[in-house]
Amino acid sequence: MKMTIDLPAELIKAIKIRAAQEQRTVRELVAAYLTDGLYPSDATPEPTATDIEMAPWGLPIIRSIPGSPPCTMTGEETIEFINNALTELDYERYLNAIRR
Repeated sequence: MKMTIDLPAELIKAIKIRAAQEQRTVRELVAAYLTDGLYPSDATPEPTATDIEMAPWGLPIIRSIPGSPPCTMTGEETIEFINNALTELDYERYLNAIRR
């Protein structure tokens, strides 16, 4: 069934961006949001800090929000990302040390 609703341009833009981020159509996204609004008991609560578990090997396990887009990074890409972040952190520490 079709329906016409007049919404602010900023809201339409935000809906289109979110739909693209979640790799869904605008129709699917709006239908999901309307369904969640009409049936709030079916809504899944947002994860909180208590939802973070510690794995036996000492690293955190962070559960994602249901319906969020899947991560597409490979193991190698993840390692490269972490190494780049650590390199940047080391560089910042180096710069701070030589400024003292």
